[in-house]
Amino acid sequence: MYRRSLWGLTLLVVCCGCGMAERDDEDRKSYDYLTLPDPAFERYCLEAFDMNRDGRLSRYEAESVRRIECPSREIYSLEPLDAFIRLEVLDCSDNLIETIDAEHNTELQTLRCHTNRLRELNTDHLRRLGELECHTNHLTALDLSDNSSLQWLDCRQNELQILDLSLCSSSLRADTRSNSSLTTLYYRAGQQINYDAPTVAVER
Repeated sequence: MYRRSLWGLTLLVVCCGCGMAERDDEDRKSYDYLTLPDPAFERYCLEAFDMNRDGRLSRYEAESVRRIECPSREIYSLEPLDAFIRLEVLDCSDNLIETIDAEHNTELQTLRCHTNRLRELNTDHLRRLGELECHTNHLTALDLSDNSSLQWLDCRQNELQILDLSLCSSSLRADTRSNSSLTTLYYRAGQQINYDAPTVAVER
């Protein structure tokens, strides 16, 4: 009986300790304020995610965000995008962005970044990504080897040279037209790919 009581007391102390540690971590993040170098993106984030209306965005507030929808705001940078670790939807289309590094946003399922000035797009480790719209940019390369769940891709009007879709979902639908430098396109059985000359499609 004594041993059972002692075990129960130990378990209670451990649980309380864990709960206190979690609260301490939340408190710490509540006072860890982010620096957003782009004034337009900062303005959007404060309007949408500043829960306590103190005029600053904390790491705790950023980690609560599931959707960022900020099209047509003349944004040139999404930094620090890696702070939004629970992000599932990102729509930053029709802006002035040149680089997006989303590799730390591993919960991301939808990414719409078309009609920007993109020259670099990093989607490494995004295994849940199902929809990617990156058309009307300046991308010369697009590595989708980690995006095994991708089912919709629109990468028209870029400067791609080689594109490998063979590691994406077998149900992928993709539009790769208007890439005048795209010479070779790799795909897998079951995928539905739209492409035009001079592209040559090769099944893997």
